[in-house]
Amino acid sequence: MSGTSQASEPDVPGTRRPAVALIAPIALAGRWWQRVMFSEESTASLAVVRILTGLVILGWAVSVTPDVSDFFGAEAIAPWGSTAGGRWSLLRWWDPPGAAGALHVALVIAALAMVVGWHTRLASLVAVVAMLAFARRNPWVFNSGDLLLRHLAFYAMLAPGGAALSVAAWRRHGTPWVFPARAAWPRRLLQVQLSAIYLATVVAKTGSTWHDGTAVGYALQIEDLIRFAVPSFILDNALLVNLMTFGTLAVEVALGLLIWNRKVRPYVLVLGVGLHLSIDLTLTVGFFSYAMISMYVAFLEPDLVERTLRRIRARFASGTPAEPAPSTAG
Repeated sequence: MSGTSQASEPDVPGTRRPAVALIAPIALAGRWWQRVMFSEESTASLAVVRILTGLVILGWAVSVTPDVSDFFGAEAIAPWGSTAGGRWSLLRWWDPPGAAGALHVALVIAALAMVVGWHTRLASLVAVVAMLAFARRNPWVFNSGDLLLRHLAFYAMLAPGGAALSVAAWRRHGTPWVFPARAAWPRRLLQVQLSAIYLATVVAKTGSTWHDGTAVGYALQIEDLIRFAVPSFILDNALLVNLMTFGTLAVEVALGLLIWNRKVRPYVLVLGVGLHLSIDLTLTVGFFSYAMISMYVAFLEPDLVERTLRRIRARFASGTPAEPAPSTAG
């Protein structure tokens, strides 16, 4: 019949249009992403990571000072063709006599600038470029810890770590003891990076010595790497060697996965610090352990870090004991 509109189809119980059904979970995921990545928080944690990163980079730069020319100079022990190939490097474009030394001085200045928070982003960029140039010039003198420092400097370049405990904060506010709120995403990137490193490390340990529990025993007997020798009665005990090997894997898995659980996080971080200090005590692995430990601060609640810093300052300023800071990580 003309003029009569067709009735709409009735909704069938238990059925929903696919597009409508996806709206709620997408909206929920969007709110979660906004909260986790872009909610504002204290910059205290990022400031401490910046300072520690600058100190470790400075330590690395000082450690190679006597060998800069031999390792990275125009007449270095490693010819260009055997190392960098066609890869990018500042020292490939600019390599007059003394270039490596000048770049090394720039790295030292950049590391100091990161520690005190003076033009932090620019200083971090200089550190990234310098360490990349050195690694491309002679990768044989680098280990994974040295390469990690370059990545930490890159994160420092992205993060607002210079907003607190810095010369910049002192010039802007009259005191470095300010902790302005910023978006959380730089700290989240550090957290994801730390977790990914440990998971990748576990996946890479596919050798038979890791499967049979003897890997740590062999590592502790490599003469070129030994810092302090482990007593022979430990290395000769198969049970203890198995415990050390599988314990290392267990701690690394925990640092990759369980660290995201707030309740167990403090215990996981303590285990991680113990693992890296034991590695540094027994093996000469450069600055790897200190680079990893500096990243742990990213998993500490920024408000906790800020309260702790303020209490330490108050204690030293007044000379009287301050109220102890909370002992749990956020």
